[in-house]
Amino acid sequence: MWINLPGKGLGGCVWRPVRLGVICLFLFCGGCIYNLDFIILGYFFSALPDVWVKFVGMTWLKDLDVYRPYSDSLYFSSASLARQTEKLAREIWAPSGLSPSHAHLLWVIMNTEYRYPTIFSKSLSLSKSTVTRLLEKLEQDGFVTRDIYERLTVVNPTDKAWKLLPMLMACERTFAEHCNRLLGKKEAACLACAMDEAADKLRAREGCA
Repeated sequence: MWINLPGKGLGGCVWRPVRLGVICLFLFCGGCIYNLDFIILGYFFSALPDVWVKFVGMTWLKDLDVYRPYSDSLYFSSASLARQTEKLAREIWAPSGLSPSHAHLLWVIMNTEYRYPTIFSKSLSLSKSTVTRLLEKLEQDGFVTRDIYERLTVVNPTDKAWKLLPMLMACERTFAEHCNRLLGKKEAACLACAMDEAADKLRAREGCA
């Protein structure tokens, strides 16, 4: 659209659509930014309760001293202790490349005169099926060999196992040091002894050897 400005004749005509287009574009962008601000602010205030719960409320819940109805239950207490002990043991025995169960069985194999699965089962208080499963994994990894003599399975450690023995002993010492530091040396020993005696009584009730 051409507009003839007064006093300037035809030479004073300006290209107003360009100016109007710039103004409209500016107003449009300003409106979008204005609406975007409201969207952002609305999202922020709507998410504020969740943020409060996550960063403030959860801290409060974490520090809350709640009532534990099963604190005197042998089932829940032993399971909780077993989980924490297993977590600590896995961290300590990780450098050996073996799980705590495989490492303890291998250590027993290398320090037992009569290397029969039945002996290992009694020494570690494990079922025969569990010992067989652990031995299969150790044999696959090249730590032991299994041979049959007069219908008896004889297990022997390999050179690979003997080379790993110093690492296993170091892991055992580290685990004992952690337990002594966290629980106290006397307390840790008494706890292990009490748990072993309790396990023996429960096995005797079931008629297990």
